[in-house]
Amino acid sequence: GKTTCTSCTPGAYQDAKGLLTCKSCPVGTSNGNTGSISIAACSSCATGKFQDEIGNDECKVCGPGTYQDETGQTGCKSCAAGFYNTASESKTISACIPCGTGKFSTTAAATSESVCQLCELGTVNAATGQTTCTSCTSGAYQDAKGLLTCKSCPIGSANANTGSVSIDACFPCAFGKFQDDIGKDECKICG
Repeated sequence: GKTTCTSCTPGAYQDAKGLLTCKSCPVGTSNGNTGSISIAACSSCATGKFQDEIGNDECKVCGPGTYQDETGQTGCKSCAAGFYNTASESKTISACIPCGTGKFSTTAAATSESVCQLCELGTVNAATGQTTCTSCTSGAYQDAKGLLTCKSCPIGSANANTGSVSIDACFPCAFGKFQDDIGKDECKICG
């Protein structure tokens, strides 16, 4: 027979005597020590880390595009669409960086700013961290990508359409009509 007992390996413990096997540390924890005699030796994973398997000697690091602001977790939280995170082991949601103004992204857990796309012609975005851009209203247009505001149709013209991509959408007022203001959707009748 055996003359000595075997110590529990890292990631395990045994809180009773005379048994053949050790107990695994639960998910969300790790234990780097040998010969542990209590589940208390299984430490909760720190913020920025997780453990989704039992019996491990260390916790895994949350990768780019994610964060973990709680201890003892089995996974990481994804940065929302409209945000990205290039760093590993992020501990707060503030690690998720918003896409800038004039841009948008529909990708969650993004790992690079390259997911932030410019707003298309006829659309704008004045806020950060957005998943869509807003179409220009009637009376306006935008002929460039990635901008914050639309351009108003000039005096003497009007545009009833939304999302216009050119000043050509601003039609000159017809004979017998006028427009003495900018950014309008229709011309006024003379008289």
